[in-house]
Amino acid sequence: MFSGTSLVGRLALTAFVIVLASLVLSATLNLLKFEKVVRQKEQARFEFLANDIASAIQDGMRIGLPLSALRSIQPLIDRRRTIDALIDWVVVFDENGRRLYATDRTTAPDMPVPDAWRDALHDSSAAAPAAVRLDEPVIVVPLSNLFDQQVGGLALGYSEDGIERTMVAIRVILGQAILEASVPAAIALILGVALVMHRTRRRMQASAAAVMDVVSDSVAERAPGTAPIDPVAGMVRGTLGRLKSVERSIEQVEAP
Repeated sequence: MFSGTSLVGRLALTAFVIVLASLVLSATLNLLKFEKVVRQKEQARFEFLANDIASAIQDGMRIGLPLSALRSIQPLIDRRRTIDALIDWVVVFDENGRRLYATDRTTAPDMPVPDAWRDALHDSSAAAPAAVRLDEPVIVVPLSNLFDQQVGGLALGYSEDGIERTMVAIRVILGQAILEASVPAAIALILGVALVMHRTRRRMQASAAAVMDVVSDSVAERAPGTAPIDPVAGMVRGTLGRLKSVERSIEQVEAP
């Protein structure tokens, strides 16, 4: 695959792949963290909206009217649904699970609410009722009358499209960051590997030349026939010869 690529190019490409993989891994971990934070933030916002609507409804019951007699609830939930497009629907129901008010006019009023909504009312503490998040994108808030007795609940369904749009924007930003970081990294790696290989080759050549000079001087000082050549010197010369052969092979591989 890389038969026509020089040794410097192969090393630089390997280092670049490692750096790019580390950037992608870091971006993925950050993306998961951002998604968790964004999801929690959006859920907290819808929880605040549900509590605000429930508080307005409970203020209307302070005058002693029952939940089914408050005619201001329908305009209230319709207005909140119109203001925030990410609110899919709002339903107000009594303690028996009967729908009293709803933004979705297509649902029959006598259709009972899901059991999960009623169970959420019982899960909430009577002393300090609070909003309950269900597994689906629904928030249930208990409603209490003037005597702090639960008389029903409010369910708010929201869309997760806002979370998805935010995550798409974050993915685009992270992708641009990876691209901006990878291009300079690739250039720096190629130049760095080329510089290191050039210096290493020069040092090997200088070391080989110095050792060869020492061996040549040692052989030249001996008179012919006086003594056999030192076997260590022969091994050194053979090793240096093989190093030169390897160096020539590297230069042939690097050649285009």
